[in-house]
Amino acid sequence: MKSCGIALIISNITFENGNNLEGGLQDERMVEELFSQYLRYKVVLLRNLKCCQIDAVLRAVSGYSKGSPEVLSAEDCASLDLKALSECITQDHDSFVCCLMSHGDEGCILGTDQKYFDLKNIYLYFGECRPLDGKPKLVFIQACQGELIAEKAPMVEDDAPSSYENVETTPHFMFSYASFNGQMSFQNEKNGSWMVRVFGKLC
Repeated sequence: MKSCGIALIISNITFENGNNLEGGLQDERMVEELFSQYLRYKVVLLRNLKCCQIDAVLRAVSGYSKGSPEVLSAEDCASLDLKALSECITQDHDSFVCCLMSHGDEGCILGTDQKYFDLKNIYLYFGECRPLDGKPKLVFIQACQGELIAEKAPMVEDDAPSSYENVETTPHFMFSYASFNGQMSFQNEKNGSWMVRVFGKLC
């Protein structure tokens, strides 16, 4: 049966400062099972990446070559097959899924080295990915977007300004976040995060 496309999962569980995500393995299992077994995606799972590695992976997968990315050390590069990643998306694919699971803050996620990766780069990189031109690009962010704890979900007006200036000029993207701007997301050591547990109910 034909694959729908690539589901790239980047899962940061172990961090250099010891602030680990204890429910991360459970989240991994549920997301991988959903996209590989039930939705017919080819899953590419990468675990515990530094910020520069996250950037290198997303550049490789999307084929984006502009700008001046941070040069990876030999050690950081050795754990990644960037050539294979650069060939994983083809014209035959119907869509693309990217799941980023880590610590985070508003508009960014953390590498295992506590450096911030700007999520706006995903629009930049995959907005110019030719094999995905005109096709859905689904991005799921399981990470905090701040330190506030919401007692009730805030109401969002339909005409409220977007957090990202270039969303309207970059069609065919869908971003799904585990929390609102400025707020925490929650994860249980045994059951994983709330958002991913919803995914699990689809399995």
